[in-house]
Amino acid sequence: MTRLRLAVAALLALGVGLAATPAWADGVTVRRVDTTGFPRIRLDVLVDGPAPRTTDFHLRENGAAVPDSAVEVRPLQQTASPVGTVLVIDTSGSMRSRGALDQAEAAAHQFIASRAANEWTALVSVSSQAVVRSDFTQDGAALGAAVDALRADGETALWDGLSTAAHLYDRRPDLQPNVVLLSDGADSVSTGTEAQAVAALTGAHAAVFAVGIASAEFDPTRLAGLVGGSGGSFSTSADPADLSAQFSRIRAAIENQYELLYTSSGAGGALAVDLSVGSLTAEVQTQAGSTGVAAAPRPVPPAGGPFSGAAGRYLVLLLAAAAAGLGALALLLIFGRGRGSLEGRLGIYATPAAAAEVSDGSLVETGLVQKAVDITSKIADRGGLLDRVEALLEQANLPLRPAEALFFYGAGVVLVGLLAVLGAPSAPVGAAFAGVVAALPVVAARVLRSRRLKAFETQLPDTLNLLAGSLRAGYSFLQCVEAVAAETSDPMARELRRALAEARLGRPVEDALGDIAVRMQSRDFEWSVMAIRIQREVGGNLAELLQTVSETMVARARMRGEVKALTAEGRISGIIMGLLPVALGLFMFTAAPDYIHALFASATGWGMVGVSTLMALAGVAWIQKIVKIEI
Repeated sequence: MTRLRLAVAALLALGVGLAATPAWADGVTVRRVDTTGFPRIRLDVLVDGPAPRTTDFHLRENGAAVPDSAVEVRPLQQTASPVGTVLVIDTSGSMRSRGALDQAEAAAHQFIASRAANEWTALVSVSSQAVVRSDFTQDGAALGAAVDALRADGETALWDGLSTAAHLYDRRPDLQPNVVLLSDGADSVSTGTEAQAVAALTGAHAAVFAVGIASAEFDPTRLAGLVGGSGGSFSTSADPADLSAQFSRIRAAIENQYELLYTSSGAGGALAVDLSVGSLTAEVQTQAGSTGVAAAPRPVPPAGGPFSGAAGRYLVLLLAAAAAGLGALALLLIFGRGRGSLEGRLGIYATPAAAAEVSDGSLVETGLVQKAVDITSKIADRGGLLDRVEALLEQANLPLRPAEALFFYGAGVVLVGLLAVLGAPSAPVGAAFAGVVAALPVVAARVLRSRRLKAFETQLPDTLNLLAGSLRAGYSFLQCVEAVAAETSDPMARELRRALAEARLGRPVEDALGDIAVRMQSRDFEWSVMAIRIQREVGGNLAELLQTVSETMVARARMRGEVKALTAEGRISGIIMGLLPVALGLFMFTAAPDYIHALFASATGWGMVGVSTLMALAGVAWIQKIVKIEI
């Protein structure tokens, strides 16, 4: 065990050491070609690597060499061309560890202080939401105040932050776009996707310079993929104290850009320009009279292999669930009770219903499952849960034994919950999904029960009329019940057949009918059974009595309908009062998150939300009390 721990520690140390290695690769990127002033042509060039000399730049146009004396080379920071830089800083709760945010603020201050005169800077913070702390400005004091106001809290909406940074250039197309990203974790709560963030950065033609702080959630391949086709750079650091040095490298990389001007000797049309900077080369295709990015970005390798991304993650989870199911089936087959050879031979002579029952219960009747069901039954019986589940299953007409239903429900909830938590973009989302899955069977059973009880109440007046008519025809009471059970439909027919079966086994028919009233929670049927008991004890005209009870029930049902129609407006008002604030809040979160975010950014806002919620609940309860009329 000690050797294993040492080996794991060594591998982790090696991984951290590798992660701290900067991914600076020498290369040259033509970021922009402007031929609108043809034959005058301008190129913006980014050099990854040591700063070259102006005499190291050489051009060829359509295969012909451009004289070096005809090419003007100037560092971009010494020109009047405006340069834009968006600082995207991760301010999630994990940035509090090891003083990462303090080090990030110090590095940002240093980065802002060293900017050139033609550079415009913006600041975006990334936590549970992406927030623009400062739009493009050259005011160093305002930028410094925005940096000092950063606080570490919440999750990491990384892709939303990058998309927000890219869209800042929509209002400033005159700026050369650069994005500097600092993060210590993977995305967890973004409303957008990684593909949308990459598309936004590509649409803005931004060079991405990313710095990652190594952590358990940090995925360097994702950030490396972002900068792969933009001409930017990527590096990681195991120590937040190294951020100032990392930002200094980024500053040097942004400043290692050059403006090349020359006069074309061509007649126009398509132009092929070959650029060499020392041993580095680049080739671009453009058209005379156009402007924009020179060529398509270099292909970016996939970030995580065949199982990367959300689809791959869910595929892995699905395969894991299938493997777990096959493993459970193997255990059942190994440890389950096998049927004897005599039982197997006699089984072919069983009735179809019995054979189906044996076949359907084969999995449940295995020894391992039966032991688990017995344990579940003992635990549930202590708190009375078993009786409540049994009553619910009977009322919903679900042919399940309560202990088995509880066991398989619990096992299913645990399995689906684990898959949801592991596969969801964040733990709260997974927990919420697991809660919904856990509630669905209970809600479905309650809906089935409610429908069945309501159908029973609807059938009751007609059933009493049929009983009264049969009694007038001269049938005995048991014959009347049997005739009605044959004529009516479920659920009344099923309950009456059950009462008849109990009566034939020797139970008093009044007790059997009384159990129907308890099982179906019907006060009306309970009064009917009470009338039957009294009549059988003291005598009287039972047919007339049942007819009167039926007419009373019909009149009460009519009265309920009238009351329901008269109180419809009040009930609708209660529903609107309950749902409108929630719906409006969700709409505001979607349409204007920055506007609604201020409500939850202070204790006063939370207090207002709490008081408003209590007042809304009180109003809904008051309306429900008014419109609820007992009949």
